Amino acid sequence: MRRKYLFFYLKTGGGHLAPAKAVASVVERDYSSDAEVVLVDGLAGGNKLARTIIEDGYSFLQASARWYYAALYFVNKFSPLGQWTLRLATLFLKPAVRKRIEEERPDRIIIFHFLLVKPVHDLVRKSGLPIEVITAVTDPFTAHPLWFITKGQQFILFSDQLKATCMMKGVPESSIHVFPFPVSLKFSRSMAADEIVQTKKRLNLEEGRKVVLIFGGADGIPRGARILRDLSALADVNLIIVCGKNTVLYQQAMSIKSSSGHKHTTVYGYVDFIHDLISVSDLVVSKCGASTFKEILLLGKIPIVTDYIWEQEKGNVEFLQKHRFGYFEPDLRKLPGLVRSLLDDEQLRSSITANIRNAELRNGAEEVARSLIEEN
Repeated sequence: MRRKYLFFYLKTGGGHLAPAKAVASVVERDYSSDAEVVLVDGLAGGNKLARTIIEDGYSFLQASARWYYAALYFVNKFSPLGQWTLRLATLFLKPAVRKRIEEERPDRIIIFHFLLVKPVHDLVRKSGLPIEVITAVTDPFTAHPLWFITKGQQFILFSDQLKATCMMKGVPESSIHVFPFPVSLKFSRSMAADEIVQTKKRLNLEEGRKVVLIFGGADGIPRGARILRDLSALADVNLIIVCGKNTVLYQQAMSIKSSSGHKHTTVYGYVDFIHDLISVSDLVVSKCGASTFKEILLLGKIPIVTDYIWEQEKGNVEFLQKHRFGYFEPDLRKLPGLVRSLLDDEQLRSSITANIRNAELRNGAEEVARSLIEEN
């Protein structure tokens, strides 16, 4: 008999949905006769005000008020405020979550967003159904305390560093399972040299020119227009910017392409071939979301991080710097010089890519799926 798994997420950036989809795709490929995964947006069919506040509010703060998001992140680390936030979110989220649990009656629920932890646990307890609940903490290194307020959870974590933090908080080791961070399976394989040549041709990139990719996920990269404008001074490179669903950035990028005179600039909106774009790139200018920087590193490319969400992504930046996998350069005035020096210094690039290669980083999608399905 097939077991049913509900993967609950919220559409606040791609960092929660992407790992859920990655694990779900492995289950569908390898375990379809034994298991069914249903991806569930925790706000779908629920309160419209909640969707506006949580989803649209997140996008607005990331695009226009990062300082305010950081302040909210900080104040909610204090338990009374964090508890109040969770109670309020639970009030809005419960109706839609209850409906899906009652409709699907799953054997197991995997939570991929901290705001869903309390409503899911509350509803499962009240239902009396024998549903196992597991929380997959999608912040690999520095996770917000709101993930851990609900007691008695089973956790999937993506670093030994966070495991140690959890154990210091009193979480039993038996409740913690650690895996590499999961991303789409296509990032588990790098392109061969001849594939890169063919892909460059298909993307109309001039052969013989280094490729610099600028991207930051579905919402685009913060300060993307400034980055593109400054890097347009590098006339001998292929510049690619992916704006995602950020229409303002797309319009700005098209204007810069037209006015800069840079003949080798390509502007994309939302794409489903980011694997190809990373694969043909020599350097990737990006932010430090967990999925984004893991995809870059798995393909053996060098990331230059210009931005991260304080404090949520702080651990990602520290991981990058500690292992010398790339650079963190928030001062955009220095960015063109850094890019130029890396493009010109083949030995330096080779040493960094060797660091990445020697680390033997793994995609955790298959390991997480195997654990969920086979270890019942």
